[in-house]
Amino acid sequence: MRPSEGVQEELERFRAARAVLVSENMASVDRFEDLVAWQLSEQLREAVFEFTARDGVKRDFDFCDDIRRSARSAPANIAEKFGYYTPTQNARYVTIARASLQETLNHVLDAAQRGYINGDERNAILRLNKRALGATGSYLSYLKSCKQAPPGWSRTRNKDQEDNQEPENPT
Repeated sequence: MRPSEGVQEELERFRAARAVLVSENMASVDRFEDLVAWQLSEQLREAVFEFTARDGVKRDFDFCDDIRRSARSAPANIAEKFGYYTPTQNARYVTIARASLQETLNHVLDAAQRGYINGDERNAILRLNKRALGATGSYLSYLKSCKQAPPGWSRTRNKDQEDNQEPENPT
């Protein structure tokens, strides 16, 4: 027996949340490429660039520019603040990434209406977009639940930060 639509949606949300690295496991993520939210956003970007490279679509310069920018923005924003980790700063950029995924969703619906993609392509891209939104939302929820960076956390430091770092108190 197939679960009802509401139950199915809840299962998908649970799977997306579980797929995002959370809790103690988050500290083990050293590269933004390991984040499921980034991976799915990157796959969506690739799907967008693939269909916008077609002869019939690439002539619509404004449309291609709009959808490519929004599709490019999500993985870029997830990656941008990852290297300078504080949950609050990171959450701000992940929120922007989520908005870019919503904008990309709008453009995909537009592409289907214009006949740039067929129904199967539309459905596949929309599923990927939904998964990217779910993973990004779960990652954002995790970031918002953090009060501060984990103790002893250091990801990327530039030379100025290291030079201005106060010595640890040995007592």
